[in-house]
Amino acid sequence: MDKKKIIILIALVVVGLFVLLIRDRVTYQNNIPLEYKVKILNNYSRFFTVDDCLNRFLSKISNNDSKNTLLLLNDNYEKENDINENNVIKKVDSYGINSRLSYFASKKIYEEKKSENNYTYYVYGEIYEDLLDEINKISDAYFIVNINDENLIFDVMPYNGDLFKEKKHE
Repeated sequence: MDKKKIIILIALVVVGLFVLLIRDRVTYQNNIPLEYKVKILNNYSRFFTVDDCLNRFLSKISNNDSKNTLLLLNDNYEKENDINENNVIKKVDSYGINSRLSYFASKKIYEEKKSENNYTYYVYGEIYEDLLDEINKISDAYFIVNINDENLIFDVMPYNGDLFKEKKHE
């Protein structure tokens, strides 16, 4: 073979390898599991929707409403922690808000799209007690809120806040 054919052959091999590498990279990025596609929530409407879901949940705890607290609690969390109507308030009220007029203020929310109509939100915020003449911060709090847009339903579960502790740089 002459030099010209060798150079053309090498160029074709290099271009072919380059195309394969790019194709594999794109395939890899598209096959990343959804749990790695968590991003900060910047949609204000959705932000306040999630905040409202948590305030509804916490109001049930504040009112000692076991039945409705259980309805809003995530089913898997309920089963894993052996929660029922008799112990739900005690098991999910780690912030001591039972029988106190309190509200939740979301500070940061991460969004994870699970499917076309299902989203999971990892929420960091603060719980406040609303007294007649003052407002006292009770605690920092972490929750996970699952929202199904198609059926207009949500559920909540307490969360240890790992995602926020890992992403302090943001």
